[in-house]
Amino acid sequence: MENEIFDPFEEPKDPRREGKKESLALTFWIFLIILFVFLLSYFNRSSSDNFPTENIISSPTSLLNSNVTNTPNSVNATETALPEIIIAPTSLPATEVPLEGLMVFSIMEAGYFHLFAYEPTSQLFTRLSIGEANDVDPRLSPDGTKIAFSSDRKGQSYIYVLNLLTGETLAVTNDIEHDSRPSWSSDGLWLTFERVEKNNVDIFIQPIDSSIPPIKITFDLHSDFSPTWHPDGKTIAFASSRTGNFDIWTINIEDLGNDGYLQQITSTPQDETNPIWSPSGDLLAWSSTHQGFQSIFISNPQIKEDFIQIIGRGNYTRWDPSGKNLITDIRSPQKDLIAIYKLNEQSQLINSFSPPGNIRGMDWGSNALPTNLPENMQTIADQELSTPWTNIENENMENDFGRYELS
Repeated sequence: MENEIFDPFEEPKDPRREGKKESLALTFWIFLIILFVFLLSYFNRSSSDNFPTENIISSPTSLLNSNVTNTPNSVNATETALPEIIIAPTSLPATEVPLEGLMVFSIMEAGYFHLFAYEPTSQLFTRLSIGEANDVDPRLSPDGTKIAFSSDRKGQSYIYVLNLLTGETLAVTNDIEHDSRPSWSSDGLWLTFERVEKNNVDIFIQPIDSSIPPIKITFDLHSDFSPTWHPDGKTIAFASSRTGNFDIWTINIEDLGNDGYLQQITSTPQDETNPIWSPSGDLLAWSSTHQGFQSIFISNPQIKEDFIQIIGRGNYTRWDPSGKNLITDIRSPQKDLIAIYKLNEQSQLINSFSPPGNIRGMDWGSNALPTNLPENMQTIADQELSTPWTNIENENMENDFGRYELS
């Protein structure tokens, strides 16, 4: 015998109760529709929000103004996972705002990445390096007079320092290893960087005068890379694959080898990379995947609770000198876009512009470029090179970012 299926629109068998049955059937059908809509909405939220929403900061302002009283505990590879981030900020249309200081970029030009300075007030790019070599990962010194960067100008990637006052470029490292992604200590006397050694990537530190050889500070068999030095001078944040995927960690170089000298900051299913401290050292920004796009996040590692804030799309990111803005690059196959986010009650996209070519690193300092460049730097700045492409589309940041064709 087949199971009888209830149909709310089936003709009632008792004519005396026809009107009542139809009323009940209609009521039941409406109830089913309401229940279906409710369940659909509930499961949609559950599938994309699998962590306690009360732990998500709705505004970066609460991070910026937080009174830090909790010190994080040391952790290991089995630390409880932080919540997966899914909340997007309010993004307002890009508007022109006053920006100060000096930005430096590594920009593709004529087939190679060269260093450029960009002054927001004049909106002009000034070339700082040239030649058939890739100069990437620029980082301004704390006093703004030098730029550390990595370059393959000698065939292998080494760390160099360009003095903006004299125009002199010095090699900090010159071993047979591959060195990249430098970051300054707060006193401007040391650099930390990543080194490929014996098919593994680790973090090293070295004084810029090369008076002593590089000192290795990570020893895991997995990759440790992309270091950034905290303003306190003793803490370095970096990305690591030691837990199976890429997470953000910190290391206290004064306590190397002691219990608690390593601290795990993130532990999510996504890969977190490219950490960078705010000028005050209270906040840490990094990049990770969000809804299929590379995006920027910030947190306060010293707050015990799991506070994490998504800022917006971006890959590499750097803080402005005030710690109130973030600059980042939004990448596409055709072209990169520079975006600037303001951290206030809602993270806002406040400015965007298109660089002359694709980006391979950036930084933002407080001092302006010297009015009179050294003669050798002025010669480099004045040279005009032809690029192997021409722009054939408009520069719409929200659409295809423009396209290029070979000349």
